[in-house]
Amino acid sequence: MNSTSASSRLEVQMRITKVTLKNYRQYQDCEYSFPTGAWDSHLFIGRNTRGKSNFLNSINWCLYNDEPHLKDKDQSLPISNTDLLKQCSDGDSVNVEVMVEIQDDDGLYIQYKRSADFSPADNSVGAKEKNNRLKVYRQKSDNRWEPYENQQAQTLVEMYFPHNIREIFFFNGELLNNYFTLSTSQRLKNTITVVSKIQMLEVIVDRLAKIHDKKMKELSRHSPNLKNIEKELEGLKLELDSVRNEFDEIDDQLTKANKEKIELDKELQSSVDIEADEKDIAEYKNKIEALAEMKKNKEIQFNHNAVEYIVLQYLHDDMEEFKSLIDDLRRKNQLPPPVNSELLEQVLNSGICKICNTDIDAKKREYISKLLKTINTSSDIVNMLMEQSNQLTSNLNSFKKIVKAKDTTLAEIQDMNKLINDYDLKIQELEKKVLNIPNREEIKAKRIRRRVVEDSIARNNRMYGVKQLEIEKLDELIAKKQEEFDKALKKQQIAGKFKVEMEFTEKLLKIAQRAKSELIEETRIEVQEKTKDHFLALNWMRKNYSDISLSKDYELNVIHRTGYSGIGSLSGSETALLTLSYILALHELSNLSSPLIIDTPTYNMDGENLTNFSNVLSEISKSKQIILLLTPKEFRNELENVFTPRLTTLKYIESENNSSVLKEI
Repeated sequence: MNSTSASSRLEVQMRITKVTLKNYRQYQDCEYSFPTGAWDSHLFIGRNTRGKSNFLNSINWCLYNDEPHLKDKDQSLPISNTDLLKQCSDGDSVNVEVMVEIQDDDGLYIQYKRSADFSPADNSVGAKEKNNRLKVYRQKSDNRWEPYENQQAQTLVEMYFPHNIREIFFFNGELLNNYFTLSTSQRLKNTITVVSKIQMLEVIVDRLAKIHDKKMKELSRHSPNLKNIEKELEGLKLELDSVRNEFDEIDDQLTKANKEKIELDKELQSSVDIEADEKDIAEYKNKIEALAEMKKNKEIQFNHNAVEYIVLQYLHDDMEEFKSLIDDLRRKNQLPPPVNSELLEQVLNSGICKICNTDIDAKKREYISKLLKTINTSSDIVNMLMEQSNQLTSNLNSFKKIVKAKDTTLAEIQDMNKLINDYDLKIQELEKKVLNIPNREEIKAKRIRRRVVEDSIARNNRMYGVKQLEIEKLDELIAKKQEEFDKALKKQQIAGKFKVEMEFTEKLLKIAQRAKSELIEETRIEVQEKTKDHFLALNWMRKNYSDISLSKDYELNVIHRTGYSGIGSLSGSETALLTLSYILALHELSNLSSPLIIDTPTYNMDGENLTNFSNVLSEISKSKQIILLLTPKEFRNELENVFTPRLTTLKYIESENNSSVLKEI
């Protein structure tokens, strides 16, 4: 199949010429006009809360009856102007109207007008809505205005602003920075499919498949075998439809959960980590409790040693003095040597010396007898003194050990007391810090919610893969069952008319399926190449990247010059540039010359990235309408230098009497 050409897709060119807001949020009566010029670039500057995001929401509400760029839909104010809503008496209501006017490539105008009436809610919170309606007025070539309502009106919306790809026309800076986090591969594929008009072929394939199924049912009536196979095939297709619905639901849940996580991360980024502080408090309390138990045991040990210490300390000086006296007598040899009287008595009784084993004569016997009489008393004293000396030495050594143990235990108790005091001070500081946080319960709730969302993302990611495998398996089973049916069909003697119709339908279906597959592949490659061209032109760090890949599974990745995948390493500004590159590629691919409206696009860009971003958008504005909603901080330096000489419109959004108004500088 030849490469995709512009003529194969519906080309619709248009630009927004006017937006009027009546009683929509802070806008009571306001009109944005978008004149033409050499460049179709329009900048609106406003501080936060002035109404930039609500301008984007107003267009979405007008076209699609929803507001995708609210931070918290459940906690948001009513759509109607709250000052006027408060003034309503019983039965009164506030009429809200938003009109978006566009001009098509024939120079004719279309006006989209959505209006609704709002009255105070019964509980004084929020508002009740009624009479919500969309009307479209289309200018004819003879300047008549033809009105459209209901489905016809919505068809005219889809012609210029297809709902399922609105994210490539209207988005905020948050989406610019997180587009590939919020969009799964299936979501990218669906967007590309819609943009490239592949869905037209899908409609054809679906209709041919239904005709084919109808023919199969007609043919199956002629054969019980064919009927059974056809029934099994139909059952597999129903199962596939069910799994695909589950897959789409998981994909939608993933998108919502990723978006919620990004919002929670942003809200909690600068908040105090209360849970971490409370965890630290609990840990410090546990440490204090453990130290208190250890300290109690040490004190018991200290008290036990103290009793023995007191006794020994009381006797310490006397023991040292007594031991010193004994040691002094020993040094002066004033103590007789200890003699074993039992040994001498044995010698006298046996008459033999126990040492030299010789006989004892009368003279020696007499000497030993006298010696026994003189030493009995002194030996007892000496032995007693020696025993006392040993006991005193043991007692004095024990005293030294007890003193050392007492000092060590006391030091340990003091260290524990210091740690307990330190932990107690930290607990007091943390408790004071936590108690002084005005919205601590809200922060805790958001952190808990983020964990729930993270668990949901992890769970749905697992289910996402499971359902993908189920779809692939069912596709294989259906293909095999279809082949089985075709073989059974050939064996039957079917009437020529049915056979010809069946073969013709099968041929058309195969051609359409092949055309769809080839167009999908060509489109994927074209998006990949156009994204690469834009990204390398936009990014001042382009020398670090060599390629952009969009896999057959529709996973977008950036290839580093080293060959490694680098999308996870992109900075915030580089991620925004990659998203813009991808969006521009889709715009070129779609041939829908629709405007590009971005709220707060450059809050995290600076330097050459910001210059390149500004240059590319301003150049694009020669052929495409570009509308940027900026904060004063964003409209500075590089962006201001690039856009100022190329601007068609520069307006400031100011607040007067609680209402947003436009002022030109």
